[in-house]
Amino acid sequence: MPARAFRSQPTAGEPGNGLAGFDARYTLDLGAVRTVSIYGQGIGEDESGHWPSHYLATFGADTAFRLGAATMRVFAERADTTMNGAFGTPILGGAYRHHIYTDGYTQQGDPLGHPAGGDVRLTSIGAIVDAGAWSGTMMIHRGDAYVTSQLYPGGGRLSGEDAEVAWHRDPSSRIGLQLTRWRDPFATRTRAQLSWRRTFH
Repeated sequence: MPARAFRSQPTAGEPGNGLAGFDARYTLDLGAVRTVSIYGQGIGEDESGHWPSHYLATFGADTAFRLGAATMRVFAERADTTMNGAFGTPILGGAYRHHIYTDGYTQQGDPLGHPAGGDVRLTSIGAIVDAGAWSGTMMIHRGDAYVTSQLYPGGGRLSGEDAEVAWHRDPSSRIGLQLTRWRDPFATRTRAQLSWRRTFH
């Protein structure tokens, strides 16, 4: 699909980067702790006629069910973080960016929206298991980035896997181990992280 570049004109005294959108979720209860859900979200990176426009979009479906004493949720999700990319001709170079705040919609270089940043199309599938004292998550990602993407300038294929297991010692204490492997046009990155989280009341 052809794409066009985003051009923004500075406005004197503009106060900030306003984003707005809509999200919806429908869940069908099948009984015996079984559900099927579909969901979607559209976030307008721009504004037209006092309504959001040039949407970044996410669509997905999941199902939850009992697995012995545990609960499992399996999901599939498609995200398009290109302005207008999910609903028409993609507009490149505008998502999560701002002509006044040149760092864009980020915190210390990390996007505050989708973790893949702007101008990316990504499909993810995964499973989440909750067994009370133990919980786990596994996800697989496949997609591609446009040449204008924030995190992958030059564009190319993206893929990755990540998994996390956590032990809840008590309601206020959690120990976790996370493994991540991500491949982009520049490198293959593998990371392991051990964490401990304590909540104080």
